[in-house]
Amino acid sequence: MNFKCEVEGLELKIEVNKKDFQSPNRHFLLSKQDQRDLDSGAICFYEIIIHSSKGEETMIHYSPGHAMTIDEEELLDEVEIVLEDAGLIDKVLLHWELEMEQGPRWKLKGYK
Repeated sequence: MNFKCEVEGLELKIEVNKKDFQSPNRHFLLSKQDQRDLDSGAICFYEIIIHSSKGEETMIHYSPGHAMTIDEEELLDEVEIVLEDAGLIDKVLLHWELEMEQGPRWKLKGYK
């Protein structure tokens, strides 16, 4: 699934890709219900890749390991929830803010 949007002057292209996630520790990552849903095939793991650009500059932001539905109609709603709950868009904006600063944050006047 791919879609585009614009946030605070940044063009975002968001990719959501199914990933095979085989971890012996997955039972620590999921609730019992999510484990049952994963075993039954109702949910699977996805990676979210956000390509952000401003003018000629582009950054790629990667976020793996999101358990979401396999139902295409419900997936967009779940992606929206994950973007909000994980703060992914805020992190992209922060990366751009840090990119615009001159020098390391601890060297800047007024940094506390």
